[in-house]
Amino acid sequence: MVDRNLAVKRDGTYVPTVAGYVLFGKRPQDEVPSAKTRIRFTGPKAWLEKTLGLDAQDEDSSSDLAQGTVERLVEGTLWNQLDRATEALGLVNAAFRLKGDVSETVFPYPALLLKELLVNALVHRDFEVEDPVTIDVSPSSIRFGNPGGLVDEVARQVGTDSIEHEIRSGRRGIKGYRNPVVTDLFYGAGNMDKSGSGLYDVFKLGTDNGNRVHFGPADNNARFEAVVDARPEAVDEVTGTAPPVDIRVTRFSANAVEIVELPDT
Repeated sequence: MVDRNLAVKRDGTYVPTVAGYVLFGKRPQDEVPSAKTRIRFTGPKAWLEKTLGLDAQDEDSSSDLAQGTVERLVEGTLWNQLDRATEALGLVNAAFRLKGDVSETVFPYPALLLKELLVNALVHRDFEVEDPVTIDVSPSSIRFGNPGGLVDEVARQVGTDSIEHEIRSGRRGIKGYRNPVVTDLFYGAGNMDKSGSGLYDVFKLGTDNGNRVHFGPADNNARFEAVVDARPEAVDEVTGTAPPVDIRVTRFSANAVEIVELPDT
């Protein structure tokens, strides 16, 4: 544990580090109160009830008759938060059939894109800030936020440009770690890649699936946020199908001359 920087020796006693608590502690929030994830679903009450499989009135929700909000606070280790948040995101990522010349099964969001953004928020958050990791879900988008903006190492690599612009331009390998021990363990468990390709993969996956993605530091670099919009198709709730939004119509025309009189031969 000491070799992995998961524990340190103090006054002859071994005690967990912050990484040790949030990765393997029985009650990590007792020692690291900030290590929480808040998942908030906001949308029409009918959507909340259908998506969450419950009566939204049974949970914390607004008094607006048309709109509601349901919040869930996830605690435990980061592994538990990863599992619970992944399950919650799966509720809004049901597959549907996209109709066309050749119909195909698609998802509102690529599962790997959601995983990349979730892991990024959990691993790179600032545990010294009391705010939790936030996941705000609506019928049309998902917003991930975590305390702590770009670390100095990443800010130096990006320079005066924005990290989103750099990645959209095709740049890869931008990396820096606020919590290297947590990063190492998530990497060892196969939950993330240390090559600095995570956000580039997010952009590529979103582009290929028809999702718009935006990300970068917010609140004067006090936070990092990433927003991904769902695919734009309107899915029929009964049939689970949707026509493509980008319908291309091909028109054929002929340059014909009217015949007004038949010749003798």
